[in-house]
Amino acid sequence: MKRLFCLCLTILLLTCSILPVYAQDYPVPYYTVIDSLSADISIDEGTGNVTCSGSVSAKVGTSVSITVELQKLVDNRWHIIESWENSRTSYVACTGKTTVEPGYRYRTYVVGYTRDANGHITESGHTSKSYNYPA
Repeated sequence: MKRLFCLCLTILLLTCSILPVYAQDYPVPYYTVIDSLSADISIDEGTGNVTCSGSVSAKVGTSVSITVELQKLVDNRWHIIESWENSRTSYVACTGKTTVEPGYRYRTYVVGYTRDANGHITESGHTSKSYNYPA
């Protein structure tokens, strides 16, 4: 019994010692078709004009769709203010513009999808970038 316990403990320790360690606070997503996702937001603090943009890059010949959302943080919850969509093959970008009010945190939230020949989603991913617009 003691020998079995020692063997199990050794296997557990060896398994834990070979797991990868990430320097980030979150795991890095692994995609098989999507190559990259990006999100950006800029606000002209004089006028409140905001530009939200995003892009998705995928393997050559893959159908790619993107949704770019402008979200506003209210009571610790993100609310969609506006959204824009676009579709292309292999690479797609999308930019939207509107006006926002100061005193809130805003973010661009980007969701990218790849689709097969039948239009079914084969892979999806998301990313975001936020901006604190002071009052």
